[in-house]
Amino acid sequence: MRKLSRSSGDVGKKITETIEAVSEAIEDTLVVSRKFARQDEETLGNAERIIDSVLRRFSRAASGLTESEELLRTENNAINYEISDVFVALQFQDRVSQILALVCDDLNKLEQHLNELKSQQADEGSSRSVNVEQWLEELSKTYTMEEQLTAHDGTKAEIKTDQPGITFF
Repeated sequence: MRKLSRSSGDVGKKITETIEAVSEAIEDTLVVSRKFARQDEETLGNAERIIDSVLRRFSRAASGLTESEELLRTENNAINYEISDVFVALQFQDRVSQILALVCDDLNKLEQHLNELKSQQADEGSSRSVNVEQWLEELSKTYTMEEQLTAHDGTKAEIKTDQPGITFF
């Protein structure tokens, strides 16, 4: 009985030691678990701050891009208007140059015709005048522009200002 009592005391002691060891292991696990939980909270907080910072920078960059896009659109429109103005000016210069070239050609033809008449008068000794209607009829056959025909007929030229865009010719 004493042996049983001693054996029972030893078993109780072992059970107490085991319970204490398990309790200590559980407490250690709780400490480690709380430590990891704090680290997880800190990591999560840091991640949220980093994400927030990145989103703010991204928002500023997107806003800057929007402003740049608006500025580029404005500049593009201004450049388009300037290019259109340059084209119109170049077309006007080209048109005036064409008209002046035709007028010069016609004046040269008239000079040549007058020289021929003068030469014929000197050879024949008789005076001849220029047949104006015939001369104008011959000139009208060489006209290539609408303005020339209008001016030849003596009607007032109509200026078209409501054209939708640039017309290349």
